[in-house]
Amino acid sequence: MPLDLKALEGALKGVSKNQDQLEIRRYLDTGFKPLNFIMSGDYHNGGVPEGQIVEIFGPSSCGKTTIATAVMKAAQQNDGLAMFMDHERSFNLNHARSLGVNTDSPLLTYLQPETWESSHDEAFEIADKMRSIVGFEPPIVLVFDSIAAMMPQSKMDKKLTEYTMNDYTAQARAISQTMQSIEKTVAKLKLTVLYLNQIRLKPGVLYGDASTTPGGQAMEFYATVRLSISRTKLVDKATKTFLGQTISAKTVKNRVTRPFQTVDWDLKFADNGLAYFDTIGSTLEHLKSLGKLEISADKKRINWQGKMLTFNQAIKTIEEEKQEELLFAML
Repeated sequence: MPLDLKALEGALKGVSKNQDQLEIRRYLDTGFKPLNFIMSGDYHNGGVPEGQIVEIFGPSSCGKTTIATAVMKAAQQNDGLAMFMDHERSFNLNHARSLGVNTDSPLLTYLQPETWESSHDEAFEIADKMRSIVGFEPPIVLVFDSIAAMMPQSKMDKKLTEYTMNDYTAQARAISQTMQSIEKTVAKLKLTVLYLNQIRLKPGVLYGDASTTPGGQAMEFYATVRLSISRTKLVDKATKTFLGQTISAKTVKNRVTRPFQTVDWDLKFADNGLAYFDTIGSTLEHLKSLGKLEISADKKRINWQGKMLTFNQAIKTIEEEKQEELLFAML
């Protein structure tokens, strides 16, 4: 006897109304299309999944904040809002402006909370007010920088001389106890939350990976995407001049697309000391790794628009003739 689907639908009316909450409405650009791809499976319309929790961790000064700033810019470009909870007291407004972020309030809300608990209480209270005014269509991005610098309230209330061995695990316990509630609030308000974190080394580890991230294992469970970042110095071989860093990123967890994908790009420093993504050179390198660029026999030149050019000549041509769209279209 076939199922009476109409009868079932009538009996279960109103029970299954949450399908839209399971879908990711859009992705927010990270500023580098190959990074968009490993996070979402889409070069051109991908990036950080909206309405999800994302953790980006790595050593200090490896571009975590630059990625977060690009995501805040993407939110604003989608008529949305951004919030930066600065626990490290290191956010550079001039850098954010140079990367295209509108730092005027209320498009960007900047706060310096004291503890893990107060940071989330303040952020969610503001986000709730924002949602009541702008509705649920515009994206709202919250950046917490960083987990390593976020003190639990239990330690904040103590004097330094009162610390005990129990306080070493206070942060992990606070995060573990609150993440379930945090996840529910993120889902309810459709927030995109980026947690920046650092890397520490486990003492006494002789074999295997000794690296770990502050805050315990709660983030490993609750984050939709976890992006691990490492770096190496970028030096001009001829002049031995320090240019910046080559950043390597790996998705060690991804519920959106295939995990354990990697991508590299160059993070360079301008004359004013501010960092920026070398998107053109890094995209050319990515295309070369994919076999989408013709390379000369001596491997010193590439075919760009029918001309065999050195790598630097190709970058200069793309910049001067504004051919970025042609470049990105090859992805």
